[in-house]
Amino acid sequence: MFRLNCTVCLAAAFFAMVSPSVGFVLAQNNDSKATPTAKDPVWISSVKWLSDSELVGTQSQGLLLRPGKIVKATADKPDQLTQLAESETSLWSIFPLGEITLASDYKGRVLQWKSSNLASFDFKTRWIRCLTAVPGSNTEIIAGSEDGQLVVFDFTSGNEIRRGQLESAAVFKLAFSPDKTQIAAAMGDGNIHLLSWPNLERVKSLKGNGANWCVLYSSDGTQLISGGADRKLRLWDIASGQSIVAITSAHEWITTLAPVPGSTAVIAGCMNGELLLADYGSKQPIRTEKVSSSGIWDMAISPDGTKIALGTRKDGIKVVALQPWIDQARQAANSAEADRPPQPQQ
Repeated sequence: MFRLNCTVCLAAAFFAMVSPSVGFVLAQNNDSKATPTAKDPVWISSVKWLSDSELVGTQSQGLLLRPGKIVKATADKPDQLTQLAESETSLWSIFPLGEITLASDYKGRVLQWKSSNLASFDFKTRWIRCLTAVPGSNTEIIAGSEDGQLVVFDFTSGNEIRRGQLESAAVFKLAFSPDKTQIAAAMGDGNIHLLSWPNLERVKSLKGNGANWCVLYSSDGTQLISGGADRKLRLWDIASGQSIVAITSAHEWITTLAPVPGSTAVIAGCMNGELLLADYGSKQPIRTEKVSSSGIWDMAISPDGTKIALGTRKDGIKVVALQPWIDQARQAANSAEADRPPQPQQ
């Protein structure tokens, strides 16, 4: 496995707690309670699609010891939230898997909601920042924690499969390469660690500045796109481990990334409520638009590729039409192609 010592990440100033040992514990659920949808701030830290018309999210109050909720909404009325379950502490990341929905909390636990029942897996970690599915498995999940741990577990049994220690900085986001042989971990100390899968052996470390909140592989798997506290959308060459260019700059932290279907463009969500559109193929910024009055914590594209769901710091869940962004990405790609010099004559 692996170990490194680094400084505590930027986001750790929000919350930090130590959890108990691994187990499977039933917890109380409050099913189908409507949460307030008045003008009070609604903090949605994570949002995912259940279908083309339904969403699920984690609603928290920004303080560790206040209750968190798993909530549900529809795409046409995203501000009308239905409470599915409640936890005694705030929640962060959510991951739906068929009839089961998983959510992580600030005590290093992963909660499981199914058919009005809430259960919890307790791990010896601190705040779990991200959850992602293991490729090719219907039952295994990887969790990345605030104290730099990666935990692979089976959510049907609660059994831990393997664990690796990256370093003391938070694991903010995990992304698999297109061929599923490598995983990138965006870290709170500015590094991006590349690990072999499934062995979790370190392949390379990319050195950045400021916390890296999000990371994506390029469609061909040779490059990485990252965003974070330095407010730069960066393009990295995996072979050399070097940053190629800062494609564009944001006014605030870049917290989340999503690929634009059928293109080499990505959409980035920022802490000032802006969405940025940039093309890593042409290395050019394309569009910036203010879509929320508060920070964007999470972002997800609908299964049919027509909508973007945003989890925001004060505005709850917001849904944005994706087609205008796709159109602009295609126009920018066509323009870049037209501007290329002709190939030399043979």
